[in-house]
Amino acid sequence: MAAENSPSTNEWHWFDATLMAATLKAAPLNAAFILTPLSGMPDFLTRTPPESHIGYAVTWFGMAAAFALIYAVFHARAGRLRFGPRREDKGATRE
Repeated sequence: MAAENSPSTNEWHWFDATLMAATLKAAPLNAAFILTPLSGMPDFLTRTPPESHIGYAVTWFGMAAAFALIYAVFHARAGRLRFGPRREDKGATRE
């Protein structure tokens, strides 16, 4: 399923040591080691904590407030939570 390598246009889709060595006119390549230059940490890792800390705090506090509101609404509708004085039922008698 991989595309074919094209040495004439310098397009390599998979590692082929013998073809690469022949194209580069180099000694046979050792396929056990592939080295890439290290240019530091990627940008997405260096900027993540400082720039988005406030956004995370607002998100989590907003979610906590929303869940507290949902809790209060459901319990108030079920009659387990009241915000005013107790209503007396007309048919009920107090002993």
